[in-house]
Order: sequence, then C-alpha cells, then structure tokens
Amino acid sequence: VTPPEQRSLIEEKTRRNVLSKILVFGKLFINGNYLTKTNSYPIDMETFSVTMNESFSLQFIRWPESIVLELYSN
Repeated sequence: VTPPEQRSLIEEKTRRNVLSKILVFGKLFINGNYLTKTNSYPIDMETFSVTMNESFSLQFIRWPESIVLELYSN
C-alpha cells in the first residue's frame, strides 16, 4: 500500500509518463473539405500546450465560409 504522502508523487510520475507518449496533430478543413494535416507534436508537460509551427500556402478564388483546424491525438 502506497503511503498518502507518496501517492501524489507516484500519480504525477504516472501522469507525466502517459503525457510523454501522446502526440497531437491537426487536420485543416476549408468549407467542410479536408485539405491537409500537420505533423505530430508532443505535449509540453510544463504548460500543457502544443506548438505547431507550420504554415500552409493557400490560394482562394473567393473568401472561404469556414476554416477549421481539428486537433487529434494518436
């Protein structure tokens, strides 16, 4: 049985271990149509954020009604 004072440390190590294995990527949709996806990136455990420093070159004939970036984990 894990003593209460050590339990939170063990739970934190387990949480960090799980998070270190998660990768996040995005799928770009324009007007509901799938266009492309980003590379996969790890979660920053200190800030619980993901930096996707990517750019896409797009050319539009008319202004899109919607631009959506859906985030996924693998």
